[in-house]
Amino acid sequence: MRVFKVKFFGTIHVKDELKKFKFTYGKSNRPIDVKITVDDEDVSAEGYLKVVLYTPFSGKDESELESQSINDPNTIYWLAVSDSEFERILERTIALKDTVNQIKTSTTTETQKAYLKLLQEELETNQKNELPRLLQAIFRNGVIIKNGGRIKPLNNTIEKTLQIMLKDVAKELYYEFIDVRLKDEDCAKILTWQPGTKIPNEYYKLDIISENTIKVSSKVPSTVLKEIERRRNYGLSRTGKDLIKEFEKPPFGWDPKIVRLAVATLFKAGKISVLWSNKEYLTPSPELFRVFSKVSEFNKATFDVLPEVDWRAASELISKIFGEIGGDTFEKTAEQVEKITTKWFGEVKNLEVRVKDNELPECIQKSVSEFLRDISEIVEADDPNARLRKFLEKEKSLMKNIKVIKELKKFDFDSYRKLRKFAENQAVLVEFSGKSERLENLIKTVSSDVVISRLEDAIADYGILLDEFKARYEKEHSAFTKSVRRAIEDVRNHEAFRSKPNEAKEVLAKLNELLCEEFNFDDNSLLCKNCKKTSNCFE
Repeated sequence: MRVFKVKFFGTIHVKDELKKFKFTYGKSNRPIDVKITVDDEDVSAEGYLKVVLYTPFSGKDESELESQSINDPNTIYWLAVSDSEFERILERTIALKDTVNQIKTSTTTETQKAYLKLLQEELETNQKNELPRLLQAIFRNGVIIKNGGRIKPLNNTIEKTLQIMLKDVAKELYYEFIDVRLKDEDCAKILTWQPGTKIPNEYYKLDIISENTIKVSSKVPSTVLKEIERRRNYGLSRTGKDLIKEFEKPPFGWDPKIVRLAVATLFKAGKISVLWSNKEYLTPSPELFRVFSKVSEFNKATFDVLPEVDWRAASELISKIFGEIGGDTFEKTAEQVEKITTKWFGEVKNLEVRVKDNELPECIQKSVSEFLRDISEIVEADDPNARLRKFLEKEKSLMKNIKVIKELKKFDFDSYRKLRKFAENQAVLVEFSGKSERLENLIKTVSSDVVISRLEDAIADYGILLDEFKARYEKEHSAFTKSVRRAIEDVRNHEAFRSKPNEAKEVLAKLNELLCEEFNFDDNSLLCKNCKKTSNCFE
């Protein structure tokens, strides 16, 4: 019973000493799980790196451990040496513990209380100081066995020695390890990246961004893509959690953030789709930042490989939409789509400004905005596959709006401004109110999307209406002029012209100001250039 207790408490003390042990690897201090046992009892149950420690009470010998280590090269075996002082202090500590517990349960006198305090102080000293010190010593004076070879422990603590020894094992086991440190938010930044814009330097270190392009063929994304393809081929689950777990294994040992960054890169490049919150995504969307910047959301998302894009269909669509020749290979078609959409993006961007400045009907502005948005998404796709897929995806929307865009490219904005100004002129509306079907048609035309296809008809109607308005205005202008002349003549012949000459001259001066002898109509202001009188002035 005594021997069993000593062995049991010896094991317990070693396990307590190693409970907080954490192994970190590389300059990035990547935490890697280590499976640790003491006298064949688990301290930590997870990990591909293994540490097996034996106390002097285990009954193990060096020869036995040498044989085991040959068959298990990724395990560090460490056998402590027997030490009489350690055993004595351990036995004393066990006895103290039993005595303290016994005294605590019985009625104590003041003398017993004082004695109990002394025992408790000795027990605490042994547990916190003596046993940990002696425990370190029996392992430091013991032997480490790895892959059949014996190694003398370093003059260091158990924890520091294990850190050093495990680095060598990790180097052999995780030979595909990538030593890079990432922040959570870095993983999603590829989603909004555009050539020439800023991105964390780690993307360059990992060779994911090179010469302003995304390199899906670089080590990290291509390795992850192969794993997604493998899982798909075998009908295996493809969640973020699955991928992280897979790349934590040897030979990788990758930080989960590297996996998230790789998957985000593949998604940005159009190689995979994302299924998250019961919705499938084929292209980047603002809400997906949560998927790649938060491990909890990434774990729940599922990823799938997208099929190769139908470049022949894309080639035909180039001719169908833009009236240009498509490519005869995948590469040439992707180049054509990039070249054509980039050109149209610049042209339509300028067109959008003119459409807004000239206040064309909202339905036309909407068509331009939709077309520009679609073209922009195609231009922003970096990978040829993603570009062609996005182009094909936007077929219906592009076809719906391309006619409007082509009409606008040859649209006479100057004439439209003139027509619109005429149709909105209050004098015109009053002059033709309820009397002109032609004006009603003109107003309807300039305020609807048909204006871009029927501008010539509208210009013809405008010409007729303008001539009619001009004739009416001229008639009113002429009648008003005659009235002013008669008034001037009446003033001159009036008795007051002689009896009150000063007052008569003032009246005459005011009448002369109203007189416009030369009619000169301005098509823009719809007024006489000389007198600038509105129709109201003629009443």
